[in-house]
Amino acid sequence: MVVAYYFGAGMAADAFFVAFRLPNLLRRFVAEGAMSTAFIPVFTDYLTNRTREEAIRAASALATLMAIGLAILTIVGVVFAPFWTALFAPGFAEEAGKFALTVRLTRLLFPYIFSSAWSP
Repeated sequence: MVVAYYFGAGMAADAFFVAFRLPNLLRRFVAEGAMSTAFIPVFTDYLTNRTREEAIRAASALATLMAIGLAILTIVGVVFAPFWTALFAPGFAEEAGKFALTVRLTRLLFPYIFSSAWSP
């Protein structure tokens, strides 16, 4: 209802949904899936079988690696927004205004992947 209120049911809504699709999909893979599935068992093992300092060092190393990876992924997403828009919505290229709006929204929404990976 909020999207319909602000964007309506026309070109702006279409542009928003396409622009949000890729960052949201990548967030699901990176933040929700990989982080919890891979890290929690390893961290638990470190806490159980090693020292607390080693567990903190492992968590810090993962956080650093994840921050660098997400920053690179965010930059690539922003720089190549026209490519992603053409890939995910090939029909939008026929309407210059719709394509430009989608590219702009993609660039604005892509940092979402970086910030959402750190929230619980």
